[in-house]
Amino acid sequence: MHYKSVGDPAAKTAVVFVHGWSCDMTSWRAQVPAFEGKARVLLVDLPGHGKSDRPDVAYTMDFFAAAVDAVMRDAGVERALLVGLEGTFVASTPESVKADVRRMAAGATQKVAVSAMRAQFDPAIWTDDAIAVPLAVIVAKGPNWSADYFAAVKTLNPAAEIVEIPDAGHFVMMEKPAEVNAALVAFAARAGAVPMRSARPGRPEDVSSPEAIVNAVYDVISGPAGKKRDWDRFRSLFADGARLIPTGPRPAGDWGPRVFDPEGYIRRSEPVFATPSPSSAESTRSSSSSTARAGGS
Repeated sequence: MHYKSVGDPAAKTAVVFVHGWSCDMTSWRAQVPAFEGKARVLLVDLPGHGKSDRPDVAYTMDFFAAAVDAVMRDAGVERALLVGLEGTFVASTPESVKADVRRMAAGATQKVAVSAMRAQFDPAIWTDDAIAVPLAVIVAKGPNWSADYFAAVKTLNPAAEIVEIPDAGHFVMMEKPAEVNAALVAFAARAGAVPMRSARPGRPEDVSSPEAIVNAVYDVISGPAGKKRDWDRFRSLFADGARLIPTGPRPAGDWGPRVFDPEGYIRRSEPVFATPSPSSAESTRSSSSSTARAGGS
C-alpha cells in the first residue's frame, strides 16, 4: 500500500482522503493545503491504483476498507475523518479535469477497474445501516442529486449536513477546490477533527476584545424569525472546549443555569429563532451574552 502522511507524524487524529473508482491520491491534491497547520492528512492509493501493488484478488469494498484500516494502523492513526468520492464524468466536467482523471484511470488495469465496479453493485453492501457518526454530503448542485436522495441520506443520519456547490461537475473537489475546502474545514471543525479555531472566517476584529466578541454574538443571533443565522461565524468566537452557561427554564421545570457547548447552544436556539416571538429571541440573546464573553476570550 502506498500512502502519504502530511503534517505532524505523531498526531493520532487525521483527515484521511480516499479516492474514487480508478483514480489515485492526486485527485485530492488541492485539498491538502487547506489543512496545513490544522490537521494531519493521510492520502491513500487504494490497492490496484496509483503506486500501490496490484494483487490478483477480488477488489471488493471490504478489501478496500481493510486496506485503509491497514494504512491507519501503520501510520499510528486512531481517529479519522474519512473523505471519499463516488461517481464519474458529467457533461459539465471541464476538459482539464477530464484529462487529469484519464491520467489517473490509466494507472488502473482493466482487471482492477472491472472487479472494483462489480463490487460496487454487490447487493450485500447496499443496506440501510444507520450512520452514527458526523456526516457531510458535498455535491455539485444539479438534477443528479434530488430531494429524494437527500431525504434518504437523512434517514441514515438525521443530522447529516448537505452542501450543494453550484456550477460544478462530479469531481467537485477538483473543479471548485476553494468552495469544497471551506466546507470540509468547517465540517472537520464541527466534527472535532481539527481545532474549532480553524473554522474562523477571517474576522480578527470579532475576537479583538471581550466587547467585540459579545457584539459579534449579538450580530449573529439578532434579527427576525426565520432569518438564516451565520452559525459558522458564531462558532469562530469560541475557544476549543468553551462552554456557555445561560440561565433560564430547565427540562426539570425549574429555573437556573444550564451548560452548553457551542453546538448544543445552536441546536437549542435554532427552533427559538424560527418562532415568531420577539421576546423569545431577545431572551435567548440576553442569556447568551455573558457566557459568550467567557467562551471567546
